[in-house]
Amino acid sequence: MKTRNLWGTIFYYYIAISLTYILFYIGISILDQLWNGKEIDDIDGNDIQEGMKKMKFPTPKQISKEISKNVGKPIEKGISKASKETKKGIDKATKETKKGIDKATKETAKGFKKISGPIMDIFKKIGCIFNKIGNTTCWKFYFLALLGHILYIPFYIAGGISKTVQNVLDSIWKVINKIDKYVAKYTGGYHLVKFPDDIRKKCFKC
Repeated sequence: MKTRNLWGTIFYYYIAISLTYILFYIGISILDQLWNGKEIDDIDGNDIQEGMKKMKFPTPKQISKEISKNVGKPIEKGISKASKETKKGIDKATKETKKGIDKATKETAKGFKKISGPIMDIFKKIGCIFNKIGNTTCWKFYFLALLGHILYIPFYIAGGISKTVQNVLDSIWKVINKIDKYVAKYTGGYHLVKFPDDIRKKCFKC
């Protein structure tokens, strides 16, 4: 279909250009005769025939060349320009999309890192607590610690009721903790009011 349409177009241009040449030459011949003083009736048909013989009609190759020059090349330039602009737009859109994806990925990674750190610490502590509780050798120390807190409940209550009592208790504990540090320093980790360092590390510290 495309080949047939092309040859039809070429044939159409060939006929149109040929007729234009003929009419143009006839018009020029008539004007020339009138200019030289001849009437239209005096114009010899042989002159027209000879003039037509001298006329150079374009060949199909020349017509095809003109069509390619005036029709094909502008269309080709337009398609090429549109293709380049489209490619530029696609490249720009691709780059912008890639930048957006990279930025979103980095921000997501940063946010996940900020969130995952504390979450992992919480899970580690929970795992550590279960691990300590699962160690049956620590149960007796947990019982002693619980018993100590139960016995200290009256002091908790008194400190909560009276700020003066709480200040006195804080002062007493400061003195006791200072003495306890000195004892632990010179006894290799044994304390007056705390469990030994190895027991605390094994059963209470995570």
